[in-house]
Amino acid sequence: MKSIKSCWFRTLVRILYEGSRRPRDHGNSWVTSELNSEVVLATSRFTVCVFCLKFPARPLIIFTDGDLFTLLELKNKVARHRFPPLPALPSFVKSVPTMSHPIPTPNDMLAGEILIPPTNSSFPIPYLYISNRNDPAHEGDIISIFAIENPDSLELIAEVRTGLNHLRGMAFGGEDDKFLITGGATGGGVKVFERIDGGKGLELVASNDSVKAPTGFLWL
Repeated sequence: MKSIKSCWFRTLVRILYEGSRRPRDHGNSWVTSELNSEVVLATSRFTVCVFCLKFPARPLIIFTDGDLFTLLELKNKVARHRFPPLPALPSFVKSVPTMSHPIPTPNDMLAGEILIPPTNSSFPIPYLYISNRNDPAHEGDIISIFAIENPDSLELIAEVRTGLNHLRGMAFGGEDDKFLITGGATGGGVKVFERIDGGKGLELVASNDSVKAPTGFLWL
């Protein structure tokens, strides 16, 4: 219990003062995790709810249907929970690896970014995009694409080799979030991919290998 209280306090401080864990809006609630702890904090105007995921977490995303997607950085997995209105607790749906062929442990690989761009007329079906960092393969790090439309789905449908090392700062932008910009913090520069096949795939459309150590991007 002491550990839970400690993590809860640190997480609350991050929400109030730092915002570094990027808390996600879920209706009238905010949800965030303490980096690499098992504890998730959900708050609303009159309720504070602390629950344990049973595995170290990373940034969270709340999808509009009331699902909680959690990236498990150190285990290279992604989990899905149903997330009802507070004070009800989430219910576990499933957890799967972020890659089709995880390399043997121990290794230096980390799950990095997790994104679900909003649906629109060009991309009416939602997909989840995850970056995997520090892949030893010559072709660089992988972006994994998951189907999440069905209530119980968390299906890996595509993997895209980026040619980037320690992939950082994925961001969707352009008309209808058609493009995904990515960077390699330790190699590969910056690359821009176009979403194809309704969002099921990515195709490289631009690159600049001279950019050094990019870590984040902002579409203007």
